Amino acid sequence: MTVKTNNDWDPLEEIIVGTADYSMLPTLDKSTHSFCYAGDSWEDIKHLEGEHDQWIRDEANEDLELLSDTLKSLGIKVLRPDSVDHRKTFSTPEWTTTGWYTFCPRDLLLPLDNMIIECPSP
Repeated sequence: MTVKTNNDWDPLEEIIVGTADYSMLPTLDKSTHSFCYAGDSWEDIKHLEGEHDQWIRDEANEDLELLSDTLKSLGIKVLRPDSVDHRKTFSTPEWTTTGWYTFCPRDLLLPLDNMIIECPSP
């Protein structure tokens, strides 16, 4: 895939629209607590960890599909990522976690001139 970003004001030509498949809240630890829920107590958020309800994922995918179709109807090239199973764990010797989501690539990718830099959340 070739990427080229020059400014923020030219007409949109191409975009990545994600998918809500397997979206979830990753393993709750100090980083996810401070990144997303700093104002909440551990007791108030511990039940949030894990997969989002299927109906929520279905509704989000329906909305993302409608957004994709609308953009295509305007002549914009729409790229869609493959589904990623965010339930899988990954780790270093210091921590273990799961994935999060791919419905909002803007949060995870930084287009800069002719590169895409991966900028994952904590």
